[in-house]
Amino acid sequence: MKMIAGGALLQCCAMAVADELPPDEKTPELESPAKARIRVFGRNSVYVDLFKNSECYTKKFIGTAPNQIVASGGFSDTMGSFFGTVSNVTIGMPESPTTRRINDISFFGARAFFKEYEIEAGQPLTISSGIVDPHASCRVTASFIPQPGKDYEAFFQIRGSACVLQTKEIVTTPDGTDLAGIAGLKRAFICSENK
Repeated sequence: MKMIAGGALLQCCAMAVADELPPDEKTPELESPAKARIRVFGRNSVYVDLFKNSECYTKKFIGTAPNQIVASGGFSDTMGSFFGTVSNVTIGMPESPTTRRINDISFFGARAFFKEYEIEAGQPLTISSGIVDPHASCRVTASFIPQPGKDYEAFFQIRGSACVLQTKEIVTTPDGTDLAGIAGLKRAFICSENK
């Protein structure tokens, strides 16, 4: 009982001291970290994982790494893409040449879709993508540092016999939106603890 009363008294005094400070001397509110956004495309057989605040990727079981976002490759995405019922998830990013031709990159049993995410700017972001198919299997990775207020997109595709991860910035031009290269974009490697 004595301990509860002492705790209540301490809390009371702390509140009183805070209230007595002049307005310009109160503790400033913490500003939220600067943000950027990324749009990730997926479809049946294609997996795309984002690893926040990391320059490398892990091979842990799907979605088990604490900093991992499974953007494509989960069961519901795969089934939705296969049956053509999957929906895009948007947070208001501008369209791009890829969104304008999304129906052209879809085919029977693999409807393309996208998901948009807010990410922390100024911190590394790693993308690990690939295809798991009875006839082909590959992985492509990329890492970069998103800049505040910028919009990006990542689109995995197969060109001929090559697997490609198109990772671009969405830019505004006099004719609308277009895609541009990302400064500092580099290949990502597996995190050392997974080797």
